[in-house]
Parts: sequence; structure tokens; C-alpha cells
Amino acid sequence: MTIRSIAETKATLKNEHIQHRDEVEELKHTIKLAKADIVAIQSGSFASAVEARKSLAERRSAQMLDMESKRAAIKSDIDGLKLRIENDAKIHNCKVSLLETEITKLRQKKADVLIKNASEMEKTKLELRKLTDEYTKNKCVLGKLEQRLEEEKEQQKQLEQQRNARLEEEANVKALEEKKHFAALWIQLRWKSFKKRQLLKKSKKKSKGGKKKKKKS
Repeated sequence: MTIRSIAETKATLKNEHIQHRDEVEELKHTIKLAKADIVAIQSGSFASAVEARKSLAERRSAQMLDMESKRAAIKSDIDGLKLRIENDAKIHNCKVSLLETEITKLRQKKADVLIKNASEMEKTKLELRKLTDEYTKNKCVLGKLEQRLEEEKEQQKQLEQQRNARLEEEANVKALEEKKHFAALWIQLRWKSFKKRQLLKKSKKKSKGGKKKKKKS
């Protein structure tokens, strides 16, 4: 608003300067006419001189009235612009004051936020440090547990191998015992069949010998 008022004031002053220049040109023309009238008076024409003076006085009076009217109008415009500039300056100063108050509040709010963020950041760093320590400890414990698990897996594998070896050995022993048992049964059966054949042979011989004795008698 203030810059705009200043621009309007400059434009008004510029117009005033142009009007003043026009008035000067008109005055020069009037002077030129007056000089012509003076020359006419010097040549002996008294009526022309009186008429020239009257005309010059009327023009001067009209120009003076016009200049006074224009000056009054320009002064009124300048006073109005000054009043407007003062009002705009008051409004501008009020707005500047409000903006400065708002800026102060924002700066204070920013400072409070920074302090709060710094405090929260310290707390976060502390929590992060604690979590890092716990993670390191847990990682160490996990490493030990994983190592122990690997050792237990190895022990389990060895026990499984030993168990499989023992079962295989037991199976082999059992198979060998079964073979021995079946071999013994087979031998016993063969022996029994052999004995039966021997007994049959003896019984056949006895029966033949008895039949021969009966025939002889």
C-alpha cells in the first residue's frame, strides 16, 4: 500500500510538472504577444497599447486564477496523498508489528521444538545404545546357543551312527545266530533222518533173518 501511494504521488508530481511546462509555454506566447503590442505602441498606436495592456491584464488575471485553482487542487491531492500515506504507513507498521510478533512466536516455537527434539533425540540415542548392547549380548548368546546346537547335532549324529552301527551289529549277530540255529536244526534233522534210516535197515535185516529161520524149521 505505501509503495503504491508513493507511485501515485510521483505520477501526480509528474503531471504537475507537465502542466507547469504548458503554462510556461503559454506565458512565453503571451510575452511574445506583449512584445508585439509594445512595438505597436512605440510606433504611435495608443489604442493598441491600451488594448494590449487590458488584454495582458486579463490574461494574467485568468492565468493567476487558473494557477491558483490548479495549485489548490494539487495541494488538496498532495494533502490527500499524504494522509493516505500516513494511514498506509500506520497500517503497514501495524502489520509489521503483527508480523514481528508472529515471527517472535514462531522463533520461540522453533526453539522449543528444537529443544524438545534434542531431548527426544538424546532419549532415542540412549534407547538405541541400550538396544545395541542388548542385541550384542543376544547375538553372543545366540552364537553360543548355535555352537551348542551344532555340537549337540554332531553328538546326536555320532550317537545315531553308533546306534545304527549297534543295530547293524545286533542284526548281524542275530542273523548269524539264526543261521547257526537253522544249521543246528538242519544237522539235527539230518542226524535224525540218518538214525531212522539206520533203524529201518536194522529192522529190515531182523525181519529177513526171522523169515529164514521159520523156513528152515
